[in-house]
Amino acid sequence: MSAARSAIAEADQSGAGEAAPLALRNARQKLEQAERAIENEDYETARFLTDQAQVDAELAEAKARSAMATTAVDELRESIRVLREEINRSRPNSGGR
Repeated sequence: MSAARSAIAEADQSGAGEAAPLALRNARQKLEQAERAIENEDYETARFLTDQAQVDAELAEAKARSAMATTAVDELRESIRVLREEINRSRPNSGGR
């Protein structure tokens, strides 16, 4: 269960609450269900739900990291576009050559 808790914490820290709220919520719900299964001494179900919670948390983290990478690429592309415009403005006209 600690691996699932850690995965959820890592997903939270990576921004999954905004980038992948459904996957993160699913992970938390499955962990809560696993805790209830342990209280009911249904260890097989608890293990299954814990594994599923960890997978959902890892998915949420991956989605968050992907969103951050996409944002970084978009920002880089915009910077390149601006630099190209500046270069083109500073070039003297070729005069029809």
